[in-house]
Amino acid sequence: MKIRLGTFNCENLFLRYRFDGPSVRRKKDEAPDDYKKRVQAARSKALTEFEKSGGPPDWIARNLENYSSISHTQRRATAAVIEENHPDIIALAEIENMEALRKFNTRKFFKTETFKHCMLIDGNDPRGIDVAVLSNRPIVHLRSYVDDVYKTDKGKQVKTFSRDCLVVRVETGSKWLTLFINHFKSQYMDNPERRTRQAKRVAKIVEETFGSNIDKELFAVVGDFNQSPDDKSLQPLLKAKWNTDVLAGMPNNWTHVFEKGNKVQGVSRLDYILLSQALAPKVVKPPKIERRGLARYKGLDQFYADTEKRILKSVKGPGTEASDHCPVFVDLEI
Repeated sequence: MKIRLGTFNCENLFLRYRFDGPSVRRKKDEAPDDYKKRVQAARSKALTEFEKSGGPPDWIARNLENYSSISHTQRRATAAVIEENHPDIIALAEIENMEALRKFNTRKFFKTETFKHCMLIDGNDPRGIDVAVLSNRPIVHLRSYVDDVYKTDKGKQVKTFSRDCLVVRVETGSKWLTLFINHFKSQYMDNPERRTRQAKRVAKIVEETFGSNIDKELFAVVGDFNQSPDDKSLQPLLKAKWNTDVLAGMPNNWTHVFEKGNKVQGVSRLDYILLSQALAPKVVKPPKIERRGLARYKGLDQFYADTEKRILKSVKGPGTEASDHCPVFVDLEI
């Protein structure tokens, strides 16, 4: 069975409550203050009705594009770079919650076909960004590590994972493929010690999951590790004996753009697909880094010459991009 596996940090795929209330049009020649009073009165009445009726969902609009700094153009681009590459299974980062994931996985964003299965468990991030999975293969097992903890040198108990290490097992014909989906500590207010703890714990979770059968199992550790492969904090995971990093040795293998003032400051490799010893030989073609969803920031040409046909004409300057990360895909014959 051929399986295309992907990983993608969607950059703040948020969904927020927004009480829209009724739409009130301004009358011709109506004074601004009078119009404002009518709007406030109409919304106050609607809110009262909402509270009396127990708050039916019809009165609440939760929109992916209307109550976030991420526009509909960007969310459509996020879906487009996924859809263009036809993954059977894709791990996602920075998804707010299950409802956001479900609303994203609709024909409003995917033009041709949505995924048959989607899953997310709320994690530890204070901004509410979680890891998730979209799959066209049945999901048969799920395990969360949001409550995993460690003690600092000062004896303080800390949640191990900034988001989660979400373990997802999917059915691929007569075999199972297990994913360990991660989004490690970011470089903002950097804490290399915590990221090291996360990398070490993921390696240990893999070993605990498979035990003496680890060399025979089909699994992948995927996601946004928030550091480059040579960083010390990732070594406990990257140097695990079972690990094959599909992007290692690939030229020009960066997956993230750092920009400031609409100008590229640099690029880096933050996103990973690590395969088990049993799964690595099943790679059938070189992995793909999809860069056509990036905004055309100043200075990007020195890292990526946009000679390919654009997925969307709408992906141009800042505010139109799919993400500041590039999704990564690998083809497997399982």
